[in-house]
Amino acid sequence: MRAGAAAFVVSGLAIGSLPATPAFASSDGTGVVINEAYLSGGSQGAAYKNKFIELYNSSNLSVSLKGWSVQYRAAGGDGRSAAVLHLTGKIPAKGHYLIQGGSNGSDGVELPSPDVSGRKFDPKGTTGTLILARTTEALTLPTGSVTKTSNVVDLLGYGTSNTYETEVADAPSSNKDVRSITRIDAVDTDNNKADFVLTSTITPQNATGTQR
Repeated sequence: MRAGAAAFVVSGLAIGSLPATPAFASSDGTGVVINEAYLSGGSQGAAYKNKFIELYNSSNLSVSLKGWSVQYRAAGGDGRSAAVLHLTGKIPAKGHYLIQGGSNGSDGVELPSPDVSGRKFDPKGTTGTLILARTTEALTLPTGSVTKTSNVVDLLGYGTSNTYETEVADAPSSNKDVRSITRIDAVDTDNNKADFVLTSTITPQNATGTQR
């Protein structure tokens, strides 16, 4: 998702341009956040064949992702993350990083070339927790609000997940609801519900700036 995009479709209703809001860095100070989660890839009516997670770096410096991972834990989980995908390379200053996951079927077009991919990284589309971690070890997180935890760079709890930042973000109601969970103007206030919206505007972008 292109950071700072002004128009969204929220819960199926178009709204006008959002007021300009300064972008806050992630709570760990790197400036890297989960910017968009499209988790219905391949479903009937999907725009893209694969699920994806897009990161955004709001800082003025590139950030190495060596030793980082993106992780998934089921909505009711209370143990270690169920899936861990290792990240590689760098995310450029004011740039994006595209993570390709699994697929629910054959609908949709191919994503731009992902920066990393994992066919078995397959988060549930309607509820769960995504974790951007500064480790490749599966994390065991507490339930409830998680905003200041070692090795957690950013976290997105959506749907009915028991792990989130302050409040869970709204999520698609089913795999037939092919909208994306998208951060508003790259702002990170450590409140998933306030920071993310559901939108039909889906614009995956990789580290080279390629968007489709």
